Amino acid sequence: MALTFLTQLSYEENKTLYTTILFGIIITIFLVVLNLIITRKRNKNNFPPCPPKLPFIGNLHQLGALPHRSFHELSKKHGPLMLLKLGQVPTLVVSSADVAREITKNHDVVFSDRPQATAANIFVYGCKDVGFAPYGEEWRQKRRVCVLELLSVKRVRSFQSVREQEVAELVGLISEMNAIFVAFDSFLEDVIEEHRRRIKNKEEKEDKDFVDILIELQENNMLEFEGTQDNLKAILVDMFVGGSDTTSTTLMDFC
Repeated sequence: MALTFLTQLSYEENKTLYTTILFGIIITIFLVVLNLIITRKRNKNNFPPCPPKLPFIGNLHQLGALPHRSFHELSKKHGPLMLLKLGQVPTLVVSSADVAREITKNHDVVFSDRPQATAANIFVYGCKDVGFAPYGEEWRQKRRVCVLELLSVKRVRSFQSVREQEVAELVGLISEMNAIFVAFDSFLEDVIEEHRRRIKNKEEKEDKDFVDILIELQENNMLEFEGTQDNLKAILVDMFVGGSDTTSTTLMDFC
């Protein structure tokens, strides 16, 4: 009974495997045929040349680590104007200055619309803003309202007091930053000089800290960069800010 059951189970597994493989082959053939039909239909509609593409990924497999060079190599074979499919996104690739000039000068209206990305559809109410709205009368009216009511000379001048206030706050912030820098620079100088004094007096210390190591590398000319005092202090600032920033960020996330 046990042997019969195992034999039957193995047969069922093989049957399932063969069915899966056959189904995969049928789907692949179907997609290839469908791709050929769509390609021929597009060619009849006078689309630009398109290199052979694969289902789902389109022409992505033909792009290397440097896409611009891949576009150049494809243009040598398919011409200066190509229609590639990057995944499911049809993309027109122009590899000629003359063709680019023709597009931007004589056919700018046709190519003036921006692609309506998913993020734009979500955040600007279905691309109803000025940045992503299709070119046309509605877009012109929206742009006109923004220019006349927000960006006009009169309106910009009305914000002069706000700009002056922001500039004053920025100047004050810069002054405050300079004052903080002077105090922090003095602190770092004291730290470095204290370590130099202990090293000079050969005071015993269980373990060398990072400042001791930097000073030792500097004095022994073992640094591969100019070992100035400012360079040492700049590195210490990185370590100090990096350590404190990690702690503060963790506390803020926790709160």
